[in-house]
Amino acid sequence: MYEELGRKIQATNPYAMSSPSSTRPLPFQMYSTPGSTADQMLRKELPYLSRREFRVHGGQIGDSTSEISFNSLCRQIEEGLHKHFSESEIIRGVLKITKPGHFKEMLMEKEDLTVQELKGLLQSHLGDKSSTELFQSLMCARQAENENPQQFLYRVIGLKRKIQLASKHGTADIRYDAKTIQEVFLHTVCQGLGPKHGELRRDFKQLVASGDVTDDTLLRQLVKVTSEEEERQCRIQSLPRTKVTHARSAQIEGGPEIKAAAAMTEQTDKEIRNPSRSPDKCSHFTATGQGERAAVSMHD
Repeated sequence: MYEELGRKIQATNPYAMSSPSSTRPLPFQMYSTPGSTADQMLRKELPYLSRREFRVHGGQIGDSTSEISFNSLCRQIEEGLHKHFSESEIIRGVLKITKPGHFKEMLMEKEDLTVQELKGLLQSHLGDKSSTELFQSLMCARQAENENPQQFLYRVIGLKRKIQLASKHGTADIRYDAKTIQEVFLHTVCQGLGPKHGELRRDFKQLVASGDVTDDTLLRQLVKVTSEEEERQCRIQSLPRTKVTHARSAQIEGGPEIKAAAAMTEQTDKEIRNPSRSPDKCSHFTATGQGERAAVSMHD
């Protein structure tokens, strides 16, 4: 009975499943037949459904200036190749962000341009440093006077990642090993800090000696030490300061005549300022002056 019922259903609906192993029809097959109007409209619209094109984000490229770096451009090109975009689609996407000028004309006139050749031309045009120059900059990097430890660490991390990205390109003059780059990076971080950050340098050395250190670990340790130092400085500045008064005495150096003259001058000044306290000496000075004037008049 079940077999006969199955044959009747299959004869009535040709899209019904005849066996468990058969495939299930697509949704549009359940509602449209090969000759229906819906099937004809779908086949008519398929050629107009364009594929998602490759786009470069970050700015435009000009003859003299550029808004996008070479490393960012290469990273986006690698992502496009990983997503199975063709080389012609990637080259077309780079040409769209290139401003009209001599550089764009040169790219458009070049026949059989490949992605590898495009990278070499972009590196020369954008003036990007080679892997050797970047590696030398990483080895000699140090903290500037107007640069805090966090900015210095960001700059060194950026140099390291540029070297890693440049070593992956076919245009790199020398390809450095990832382990070598990491060792030079950690050495620069520990030795390139300024003399004011000795405690942070000791913490970094302990982290490096403990084993594998990531960029996130260094950043977390830097933020921790910096916040603790800022808290300590705030506590020190909030304490009341005691004023210390220093008293200094001046001594007169010289012979006995100089000391006697200085003492007499000081005594005379005191008597002139306070004449009421020494009436006898003041009257003596007055009488002496009158006698001298009388002697002078008699002599005349």
